[in-house]
Formats: sequence, C-alpha cells, structure tokens
Amino acid sequence: MRESCPWFMPQEEARSMIQLIEAKIRTSDIEVRHRDALVRLRSALEEQIGIQPPVVVVIEPPLATAA
Repeated sequence: MRESCPWFMPQEEARSMIQLIEAKIRTSDIEVRHRDALVRLRSALEEQIGIQPPVVVVIEPPLATAA
C-alpha cells in the first residue's frame, strides 16, 4: 500500500488517529466543511490499513396504503 500513497503512517498510529478523528467528528462544535475533511481523512487512513468502513443501513417505515 505504501507505493500507492504519497504518505505512510504506521498502523498503530493510524488506528490512534482514526479514534481521535471519530471523537472530533462526533462533537457538535465542528463546522460542516471541517467535518467533511475529517471524514475524507478517516476514509484514507482506513483504506491504508485495510479497515472496511462501517455499512450504514437506513430503514424507512412502510408507506401508508389507502384503505
């Protein structure tokens, strides 16, 4: 993976950084543009160390039918 990435971070440091990023993303005092940048950085780090991002499933209530 190192050859395809312009930078390299050891796996232990990347995992620690991902945890810090997650904590910052969850705070309510972050601007949307900064949150978006952190999400992209987290994705790049996860890709580098081979972590699959969590799958988000949205469950919508069934549509109401006319009786």
